[in-house]
Amino acid sequence: MNRGMTVRGVNQHVLDPRPDSETIILAVLKYYPNKKQRLKIADFGTGTGCLLISVLSEYEYAVGIGFEKSLEAYKVAYQNTKKHDLLSRAKIFPSSWTECRGSFDLIISNPPYIKRSKLKDLQAEVQKEPRIALDGGIDGLNCYLSIFPILKKCLKKNGFAILEIGEDQNDIDKIIPSYKLAFQEYIYDLTGMKRCIVMQKT
Repeated sequence: MNRGMTVRGVNQHVLDPRPDSETIILAVLKYYPNKKQRLKIADFGTGTGCLLISVLSEYEYAVGIGFEKSLEAYKVAYQNTKKHDLLSRAKIFPSSWTECRGSFDLIISNPPYIKRSKLKDLQAEVQKEPRIALDGGIDGLNCYLSIFPILKKCLKKNGFAILEIGEDQNDIDKIIPSYKLAFQEYIYDLTGMKRCIVMQKT
């Protein structure tokens, strides 16, 4: 998914980056076509750092912050950021996105979104992934309901948030207006499934 970028250190503590998540990168490129922009970006639940690394590699003047509360995953993200010589433009913090401070042009995230009741039905290879990276709570919305208030606080006016979603978040656009977020569109993956939601701070 990482447009030619390579990540290392993928282990039982981090979610293995999947092709579906490239939809986020394509959405970023659509909404920010000028690659010379000096964007300030936050990545919530950065995992391996793959998303943040990929976006920064497209925008040479952008800077970013990755939040990762798993200490083991944080170590992987830091090493990958260092490997791609991006430590001058990217900071990885071993903390939850709830600790986010500041103001950002763009916030991206691939949060856990699988309903807890469906975890046992996942393919065997997916079940090997860290549960913390998969479990979206009873209704699959736990992380989104945690993220939306932070978008309201930390996105710049007219800034965009692009979040990966799954099949259980098909109507998530109906709950975002109360957070001063304007629904823009769903982005579909190559299988025709809704894979990202794009929102703008109003």
